[in-house]
Amino acid sequence: MIKRYATTVFVGFLSTSTGAQVVTDYQHDNVGPKEVTNAPQVTPVDAPDTTGVWYHISQQEVNYANQAFARLQAEHPDWQPSKALVEALAALQSKPNTDAVVADNDTSVKPAATLFSQLASMSEAQRKQVDTSFLQRAVAEANEAKNADFHALLGWTFLLQQRYFSAVSEFARAQRLSPSDSNMQGRTLAVTGLLDAALRKGDIPRIKKIRESYSDIPLNEQITNAGWEFYNAQKFDQALTYFTLSNFTKGQVLALSRLGKTDKAAEIACSQDQHQSLREHCASYWSLQQSERYQRNAFEQSLNAANSIEQIRALTPGETELRAWAQLKSGQHAQAVASFKALLTSQPDNQDFAYALLSAAPESEHDSLMQRFSAVKTLLEATHHQQAWQRKQFLLAAMDDDDANATPHDYGLSVYAGSSGRQRSGAQGLGNFDILRGNIGITDVIDRLRWDIRLDYEQLYSGAPAADSWFGDGQVSDVFGGITGFEDTGLHSSIQYEARALTLYGELNYALFSQPVEAKPTGQLSGTWFSDRAVSAINVYKLRVEDSLLSMGSAFFEYSDEAFGGVHKRGVRGLYSRLLADNTALSVSGVADTYEGTFTTSNQHSGVRLDLSYDIADAASDRIDYWRIGPFVSWEGFAKNRSGFTRGHGGYFSPQDLWSTGIHTELLTNEGAHWQVKASVNAGYNWIREQRAERFPASLSYTASTTIPASTSSGLAGQFTLEGQYKVSPHWLVAGYVQKAYAVEYQAVWAGLELRWHAGHAAGVTSDTLLLNDAAVSGYVF
Repeated sequence: MIKRYATTVFVGFLSTSTGAQVVTDYQHDNVGPKEVTNAPQVTPVDAPDTTGVWYHISQQEVNYANQAFARLQAEHPDWQPSKALVEALAALQSKPNTDAVVADNDTSVKPAATLFSQLASMSEAQRKQVDTSFLQRAVAEANEAKNADFHALLGWTFLLQQRYFSAVSEFARAQRLSPSDSNMQGRTLAVTGLLDAALRKGDIPRIKKIRESYSDIPLNEQITNAGWEFYNAQKFDQALTYFTLSNFTKGQVLALSRLGKTDKAAEIACSQDQHQSLREHCASYWSLQQSERYQRNAFEQSLNAANSIEQIRALTPGETELRAWAQLKSGQHAQAVASFKALLTSQPDNQDFAYALLSAAPESEHDSLMQRFSAVKTLLEATHHQQAWQRKQFLLAAMDDDDANATPHDYGLSVYAGSSGRQRSGAQGLGNFDILRGNIGITDVIDRLRWDIRLDYEQLYSGAPAADSWFGDGQVSDVFGGITGFEDTGLHSSIQYEARALTLYGELNYALFSQPVEAKPTGQLSGTWFSDRAVSAINVYKLRVEDSLLSMGSAFFEYSDEAFGGVHKRGVRGLYSRLLADNTALSVSGVADTYEGTFTTSNQHSGVRLDLSYDIADAASDRIDYWRIGPFVSWEGFAKNRSGFTRGHGGYFSPQDLWSTGIHTELLTNEGAHWQVKASVNAGYNWIREQRAERFPASLSYTASTTIPASTSSGLAGQFTLEGQYKVSPHWLVAGYVQKAYAVEYQAVWAGLELRWHAGHAAGVTSDTLLLNDAAVSGYVF
């Protein structure tokens, strides 16, 4: 009779990936250690299969056990058998050989014993290939023999063939007949194999059924591992499904976050306070909410977010500061006073905190606050300085506050040099016009007055008129007999004075000393008045018309030393801008002047423009001084069309009507920083009407062939300007600009660069040194 013994079965031959773990930073560093489970541990896949040896030992089959052990040693020379296996073999050698006894005395079980001895003696590769009919006979005989070892051997064989359902059945029968840890391990591995197959197919109902059917086996970790595989493959929806199935909170939070469902992720994270990583995630979420809510002016909600952070951890300095600002802007002045006092204690020189504290505290407390906080004292003493600074009166600002942000006007003598150019394309020939300028200058400040002297050098270039085109006193022959450019020098001097609510400016120029026509002095006078809610400015001027070589400089008649051109405009322009509401302003500007030149008939010009603007700087960034945007509409016109290049004309664009409407925006970054940028865009649509004009308006008679016909046109128009300046060192400043304009049959590009040296120590830059902000260019001083 076969003697049955408790069987110890090793599971090292199992090579499936059902127990493999996915290792990621998320699973360990960010999420925390995994929970310890009773999941079976799998030995290395290169260990030999000792199932057959253990089977023969359990059946007391000495010869078969020795043969199987010797075969494994021959196939795996580096194999180190376990101590348990060596001891079991040694114990078996000391007992009588029962192989013959079984053969002689118990022939009724010989076919089954022989069948299972044959199965146990097979190698791992052979057991993988055992056919179904063999295993069916073995299952029948195991059921008939009611032998736990037979069922266990079949279970391992089915497990090897990945027939997990059959393996589960065999291990269950073995466990009923002879309970053991080995049978439980086998059943567990078979169930995990079933689950692994369902996980790979994404069969959620099947996964749930397996977990419910085998509730005694911990399967959540396996489901979680499958979720990590999807997570690492960037398949966050599937990962979330598996993390939810396994009730793995950390994984759910991470997957939801990657899916952009931050609110849901935070809801889960904040409901779990036992994990530090989830507490940190919850706090980070509320920190982001605090900032986002503040940015959209939801100050009460921002404060609620700050309270939620405090329930988890202490506020960071940035969060503490943001809470103080939210308290101020939500009207919780008592709390804001306490918060900003604490902030000023840690940052005693912070002017922003001082301003906020003064805004929140009653005026009766200002004196005591000034005694306690130096920043508050500085702020109160600098009221006038701030007003001047906001009005761009930087000379006055420096006079009012010795410790204020320095401006280049406080640094003593300044020397500068620069170059600029313009390329204009229009009508063929003289309608194309290039200007190249170079300059070197010196400037200084005396109290509230700034003076400037500059030497200019200019090169003017124009296209040559095409043959048969009109120029001078007739039509051009094949070879143009006039000039297309020249170069010359000039002088510029200016003075600027600032007083409370008033800025005055004046300049005098004398340029192109040796141009064809006699050079004439030019200049302008400007004044700007400030009030609490309005700005008024006026500019009186006599300036060159820089549309063409003929208008800006002059030209000779063909094959003659007689010159004409040199057009100047003389007149007045003004601007009035009023604040209608917070950040909203209405501006109206107008111009009226007269154009005159040598052998060029006089012409009158006028125009008006209306702008509505809204300042979005507060909503955009705290690094922006202003960002205005809004619509505009404008009109300008000339009494006569003097756009030709013949005697009596001036070579400048002079439509009878030019209507324009569109959108204007302008942005300036903060004053006093190491760098500054100013950008503006005009985009709109133009309607142009040019009236008929005599080809030779200086003549008393003309014919139809000598008439410039009337014309109309329309189209998109725009202008983009970008200016900037950067403080290279405490004494050196570089500034530049680029400008692009286009309209109907017209394009122009401007660019300039300037290097400036200050004798004193510069702490920052201000917009008055932006090149196009120069009153000599803009006409206004603000």
